Amino acid sequence: MKRSNQHISVFIYILMGYTIIQFFWWTYLIFELNAEIIALEKIVMDLSPVSEVARVISAKGDLEAIFYKKKLMIMGEGGVFLVILLIGFYLIKSSHQKEISLAKQEQNFMLAITHELNSPLAAIKLNIETLRKRKLSSDKVEMVLERTAQESERLNHLINNILATSRMEKTGFELYLEQVNLSAQITGLISKYELLIPQNISFNYTGEIYANVDILSFELIIQNLIENASKYSEKDTEISLSLREEKGQIELAVADVGIGISDKEKTKVLNKFYRVGNEGTRKSKGTGLGLYLVSSLVTEMNGKLTISDNLPQGCIFKIEVPTGN
Repeated sequence: MKRSNQHISVFIYILMGYTIIQFFWWTYLIFELNAEIIALEKIVMDLSPVSEVARVISAKGDLEAIFYKKKLMIMGEGGVFLVILLIGFYLIKSSHQKEISLAKQEQNFMLAITHELNSPLAAIKLNIETLRKRKLSSDKVEMVLERTAQESERLNHLINNILATSRMEKTGFELYLEQVNLSAQITGLISKYELLIPQNISFNYTGEIYANVDILSFELIIQNLIENASKYSEKDTEISLSLREEKGQIELAVADVGIGISDKEKTKVLNKFYRVGNEGTRKSKGTGLGLYLVSSLVTEMNGKLTISDNLPQGCIFKIEVPTGN
């Protein structure tokens, strides 16, 4: 596939070069043809000074001036055509580059999804085999079951992301709004995720905050933001969540002290399948669907998602959605 893309790129450049050469060649030929016509008209004027042709040309003015005007006309029309031609080639090349980039991202996604699915399944299988073949103490059995539950939760979250993305792109994501205590909901999600990630999670809010939201969408947003912060942060660092209500808007912020996101990639990370680096060498887990799903769900909820730097290190994902009350 890579070789095929290279061949297409070479063909585009060859075609562009050939077309431009032909453009200048035909422009040159038109100039020469006009020069020959002017020369012939001069001969006609010399041979037949009272001819109809001579009278017409005399009425138009000097032949050199006429030739100059035609030259300007050809250059003007040719320049417009050349600009259109170059724009066309640029759009073709840009479209081809986007196709290559998307194909690469899809390939990375397939590599990632294979790993992400196999990893928890292998762990669950190993835990079950351990329970079947070994006599363990009650404490160790409890530990193995806890690890199995964690891997099951991880697998469930991954499948939910894939299904939600597929559903959103094919049929749209219909929201089922209901009055939800967001403070309590986030607290419950944090208590579950504290067991799944190696970072500490803090949650700052004032009082109980209610809003009309789609509970599944809201949970997916929180889960993906916490998971994203965890992937790019060191162990035992802190992930901070804050929730507040102001002027009919709910503002949720998730901050970490991880590696951060460069300004160049702040918009790219919201694209489907996009992940920084190469899938074969990247250390962080993921499929490239999490932040894309967050951005899409926030848009469905008529909200806004912004990414900023968490100085001196890390980044902040901030979501603003209407309360709907």
